[in-house]
Amino acid sequence: MVKDLVIVDLDGTLSDPEHRRHLVNGPKGGRDWKQFLELAIEDPVKPFTRSVVESLVDKGFEIQILSGRHRKYLGDSEDWLIFNGIQYDYIDFPRHGENSYIEDYKLKGDWLDSKGKVFEDRIACCIDDRDQVVNMWRKRGLVCWQVAEGNF
Repeated sequence: MVKDLVIVDLDGTLSDPEHRRHLVNGPKGGRDWKQFLELAIEDPVKPFTRSVVESLVDKGFEIQILSGRHRKYLGDSEDWLIFNGIQYDYIDFPRHGENSYIEDYKLKGDWLDSKGKVFEDRIACCIDDRDQVVNMWRKRGLVCWQVAEGNF
């Protein structure tokens, strides 16, 4: 099986959410996830991660964006990717409903399970920032490049 697929995260991986992180770093009841997600369209791109993705595209890899964002933000996210010149082949936001909450490592693991073994065998690597997600990919035997410290 040819390994021709790369899974890429958005928040903290391709985009830099530091300007909005204060909205979700407070006590559990004081977190404003709605505003945090609405402001994602204003994130600067992480230039090194973008250049890595560009190189992978040039080498013929299929790029799949996978985010834990709610689906209602899909259009804004696609606009952000276009504005920042990031090429990709497919994008998926498997989270349903604004009030649904599943840990991102579980959400992404369930997403991968739904794709099947043939799909999983095509994955050359995953690019993510969050420790829990990186560990999940690696426990499945996948190569994962962790772009930043992600202990949150």
